[in-house]
Amino acid sequence: MIGPSLINPAPMARGVIASLLGGVGLLALIGLKYPLQMLPLLMFEFAWKTLWLLAFGIPQWSAGQMPATFTEDFQNIAFGVILIPIVMPWGYVYRHYIRQPAARWR
Repeated sequence: MIGPSLINPAPMARGVIASLLGGVGLLALIGLKYPLQMLPLLMFEFAWKTLWLLAFGIPQWSAGQMPATFTEDFQNIAFGVILIPIVMPWGYVYRHYIRQPAARWR
């Protein structure tokens, strides 16, 4: 869905969202070969999707004031919020991002 808008953009398109999601998608492909090195990307993906769901998705849905693309956006983003915690190696995240001492500033 993002690829065609990057390859053949509309003349007046801002392209910010397509470029961001395209970049994340390309890095996710690298993550297939180097999953632990690209784990921060998966954490970023989980963070923004969770923030969107809590700050925009659920309030708009509960107020009944939804934009035209809401259903599709909500389904795609909620799917990520459900799937990412299932595939996230939480033990590794805890050991390497929470428990490990921070690097010294130089």
